[in-house]
Amino acid sequence: MRACRTGGTGPVRQAADDGRTPSGWHSESGLPPRAVRTQTSEVTDTSTRPARPVRPTTPWERRTRSSTVAELLLGLSFFVTVGFAGYGAATGHTSAVAQLGAVVFLVTLTVVVVRWFVAVDLEDVEAR
Repeated sequence: MRACRTGGTGPVRQAADDGRTPSGWHSESGLPPRAVRTQTSEVTDTSTRPARPVRPTTPWERRTRSSTVAELLLGLSFFVTVGFAGYGAATGHTSAVAQLGAVVFLVTLTVVVVRWFVAVDLEDVEAR
């Protein structure tokens, strides 16, 4: 079935080639025609406003790629350190990977905590 619009804002009517008889009743099912629908104010006009908000609405949308990478590296280095240190403790050997992971973890933890404090301080300044 096709619908055609008359006049841009007028009612939406069924096209003549949709299988209905000239009287409007469906030729096979015998059902009455569909009601004529008109365009109402329920339709949202997006031509005058952007589809997305201009400003990010959640804290996750404000995150930079570098802060996301730093937090992922923090978690990964933690698991590497704990895993290799646990393996080293079980076998009685010192693991260089665990030591390197611990250094990466501490440096990344410092970066993430400093960024967090700076972000909180900036939010306080913006709120004033």
